[in-house]
Amino acid sequence: MVMDSENYDQDVREPLKLRKQTLSSSEVASGFQYAIGVLLRNQLHLIPVHTVLQLRPSLAHLNDDACLLDMKLDSESTQVGKHMEDRLASRHPNENSVDEPWVLMQFYSKDSCTSSEYMKNMVKEMHRDVQFTMKPFAYLHSLSSGYLDYKKGGRVPLIRSLLGMPLEARLKKWFSEVSQVNRFDTLIHLIHGHSEDDLLKVLHPLAYLVQGVWVCKSSVLCSGDEAIQRDFILLLFTKANTISHRKLKELKLNPVALNSLLSGLAYNREILGDWKFKEPADLSFIKRYPRVVQEQRDAWSSLEKLTLESIHKLVKKIPQTARASPALNVKRTSTRKVEPVTNKSRDVKGSSAVQTMSSETREHLPKALLEIFNAQKVRSVASIRRGLREMALYRSSRPKEDPRSELLIKAASNGASASEHDLLSVIGQVTVDIHGAYVLKSSGNPVLDPLRDVVINLFRGKQPNSKLRKQEIKTALQSSLKREITDSECNQVVNELCISSKGELELKSGE
Repeated sequence: MVMDSENYDQDVREPLKLRKQTLSSSEVASGFQYAIGVLLRNQLHLIPVHTVLQLRPSLAHLNDDACLLDMKLDSESTQVGKHMEDRLASRHPNENSVDEPWVLMQFYSKDSCTSSEYMKNMVKEMHRDVQFTMKPFAYLHSLSSGYLDYKKGGRVPLIRSLLGMPLEARLKKWFSEVSQVNRFDTLIHLIHGHSEDDLLKVLHPLAYLVQGVWVCKSSVLCSGDEAIQRDFILLLFTKANTISHRKLKELKLNPVALNSLLSGLAYNREILGDWKFKEPADLSFIKRYPRVVQEQRDAWSSLEKLTLESIHKLVKKIPQTARASPALNVKRTSTRKVEPVTNKSRDVKGSSAVQTMSSETREHLPKALLEIFNAQKVRSVASIRRGLREMALYRSSRPKEDPRSELLIKAASNGASASEHDLLSVIGQVTVDIHGAYVLKSSGNPVLDPLRDVVINLFRGKQPNSKLRKQEIKTALQSSLKREITDSECNQVVNELCISSKGELELKSGE
């Protein structure tokens, strides 16, 4: 040992001073995940670590000063000891007490010639061609799940673009554009500036818990029949991590549509004849948040009956020809829902000959519509169906303190699957149609309603997708109401109905 080092304690008494240090070695279990990095100017050289040897001071020297044992044993004890030694020797006849050969280790300082030579070898370029088909930026981005890969246009915005959004919008974009299935620990990376409790609160309206893994709700991605089928698939995955092809064939639904929905949730294993859920059960989350897990189980228990009823109606409703039709994409691009004309006929007056809405549903559906329009002010027909279905699912999972809640749930569920003619007849009672987008007739604020009516009539009097300037709206308000309109009043109406696009205002899409 270097005794003149500043790290050596010179005040230790002579018998305790160490002049030699024996190191005992042990091999570290695994080193394949590690590498040594050498930063040389603007280059990072990585050298894989294949084996790691751990060296620790041996404490064998502490036994040197131990007191000698008294060897004065009586003859009986000696014979017993000798007998035991013979037995041990006979049990291990091939063992010998030859010590392993010592491996000498020599230390080289970082400034030595040997260390410098090793360093040169670590950063030396190898003249060997490596087949690399990816572009450098694509390779770097593929290493991190925190990059959103937009194939159209080749844009790969960083995860920091998400962090600038509100938490709910951030997660909604992640679920809909990056991954439908996410472990809780993955989502934690997206909550910069928020707590885990905040994350759990926002997850409730956006995702289901399936085997401890958070899965995007169907209402966020699709609507109508697609949402029903996807919810049924998720229900099956809550019971097992695989769904057999035979089980799906029994549904007699469009297989192409089912495969499109399943591809975001599971892997198709052709050889085994099943679809396997993308993520294994997250036991860590289940142990950490038992209350959340129990709440989700209760919710699924309530949703199961409603989901099974909906899928049963869907199987009966879809004719054989429709089951073979091409699948619709989960991410819907059109703003209007086209109802199939094969499963209903109309008379001369245009009324539906089948699927007539019950009087009970007609009575309670307007209340359900008011509730979903309070959450989203402008809606298309597809968005209305989606909102009604989501409302029915959410309310059915909560304690039913009011008996009228059951009637509201039933009305919302029936309205979501009603014919377009029946649904529009009820929608017209509480909303105004603006080129296929619907807004409430009244905001509930008598002061703002006259202003809303003027803006609504402006959009109705123009072509679809027309844009207005804020000054044009303000002038129309002052002309119609014969008074000065404050910026605050104008902004309240504009923010409710419009979005800004390149300095102009256009009606919200309703989706």
